[in-house]
Amino acid sequence: MTDKSAASSVEKKDADKKSDKKLTLWQKVKKEANHYWDGTKLLGKEIRISFRLALKMAAGYELSRRESRQLKRTTQDLIRLVPFSVFVIVPFAELLLPVALKLFPNMLPSTYEGESAREAKRVELSKTRKDVSTFLRTTIQESGLYISKATKQSEAFSEFFKKVCFILVDVADDNRSEQAVNAPQMKMSLQSVKSSATI
Repeated sequence: MTDKSAASSVEKKDADKKSDKKLTLWQKVKKEANHYWDGTKLLGKEIRISFRLALKMAAGYELSRRESRQLKRTTQDLIRLVPFSVFVIVPFAELLLPVALKLFPNMLPSTYEGESAREAKRVELSKTRKDVSTFLRTTIQESGLYISKATKQSEAFSEFFKKVCFILVDVADDNRSEQAVNAPQMKMSLQSVKSSATI
């Protein structure tokens, strides 16, 4: 039953993608206009919030991390709005907007970004964080700097767990040749445990 429901959800997603592709030119223009109208309203609300935060900061209060990030993002959006407004003000310049966005993808304010752009940025940020974390971890291990006792213990446990998993996988391989007892399933589950132990 779950295979059928999974297949039907995949079919629904494919149908949604096809319906997006089958939009008429007028529907596409209307959808984009609505997207930019919503982005403009959101930018207006963020400007109001950031104005209050700027007044709070000017009064001598310290902003929280979240508030300071909000103020910084809105300030950057306002700076990005200047070149974007040129495309809106100059007649027929909006026809060159797609070309400009291909050349300068961060030119639009963050409130005008689509879901796919946000997802791509999130994936890229996650990948970068993972790479930096791996680099820092190996650098600290190679340099011999002080590592906390908890970190050493967790690394020791991780190494021990990996060894136990490898031993169990080897035993499962040996038993598979002798018995027909769910060894492939056991090996697969042990490999998934092993991969989760490395995370």
